[in-house]
Amino acid sequence: MNLHSKKNRSRWLNAGKMGPKFTCDCCSYNCASRTALAIHMCVHTGERPHKCSHCSDRFVSSSFLKNHIRIVHGLKQYACPLCEEKFDRLSQLTIHKRNHYKIVHAGTHQSILN
Repeated sequence: MNLHSKKNRSRWLNAGKMGPKFTCDCCSYNCASRTALAIHMCVHTGERPHKCSHCSDRFVSSSFLKNHIRIVHGLKQYACPLCEEKFDRLSQLTIHKRNHYKIVHAGTHQSILN
């Protein structure tokens, strides 16, 4: 076994043993990232820095805010450039665009869009 593969094997074997790197000073909560710790600290401070522009709700993270807007307000921010149908998730638009591609190559593009 060469040095490179020994090093990788050691990293792989110890990956689960590394444990969390960040600990909350208030309650000993442990996490693996500084971002997760910052979001957790909002539990203690009560801070909710991300405000919804459609209502008065506030959130501890931008991802929670995006989910709120998508679910509660039903805003669909991703539009298909071919037919202008709108989706609330980029993954849904990607699947939709793939279907356009399949339709174009099947020769039925016009009948689907009209």
